Amino acid sequence: MRDGSAQDVLPCLPVMLRLRGQRCVVVGGGAVAARRAASLVACGAQVVVVAPAMDPKLDELLIERAERGYEAGDLDGAFLVVIATDNPAVNQRVADEAAEAGVLINRADNAGAGDLTVMAHDRRGPLTLAVDTGQTSAAAAKAIRAELLEALDDDWITLLTEARPWRAKIQSSVPDDSERARRLRQLADDTAMQTLKHQGVSALRARLQAVAEGRADD
Repeated sequence: MRDGSAQDVLPCLPVMLRLRGQRCVVVGGGAVAARRAASLVACGAQVVVVAPAMDPKLDELLIERAERGYEAGDLDGAFLVVIATDNPAVNQRVADEAAEAGVLINRADNAGAGDLTVMAHDRRGPLTLAVDTGQTSAAAAKAIRAELLEALDDDWITLLTEARPWRAKIQSSVPDDSERARRLRQLADDTAMQTLKHQGVSALRARLQAVAEGRADD
């Protein structure tokens, strides 16, 4: 595991992690733990929260609760552990056991000492905007995210929302690689955007259907 020091300057790989059906353990029951648990539940994870006291917001979530301190074996079968207690000794113990078991680690107390960090992010329909500052400033990441959201053209959300179901249809029905790639590009190209802006959603839907059926010009 990394030590989380300033010397650890290797870049991280930005990824979207699929968690549907994965067992994810949150150790800690405070506000940070509650936020992380909510994010995991939203991604379809099977979430277990281990803590002797739990934030009331956890009552709103579909989770498994273990209202006690962390014990050996709590990580059995886990894919990911979120370590979010206010006890450094407990945090390190969980981290050590997770590393030994090959469980991915997210640490609220020392992000650089884990395997992954949670970026400042916002979801708008199928679009996710995420910002990371290399552990320099969480406040700056949130501010930059807010600036990007303010500048975002809402027509992108409409276009992506309308195009999304057609993508699956194209992928399953067009066997030729080059033709499939051409149609996928057309789903959100400049022509599609200009159709939306100047002719509206109904015209966009007609354009997307034509793209999916191979009737649209480049």
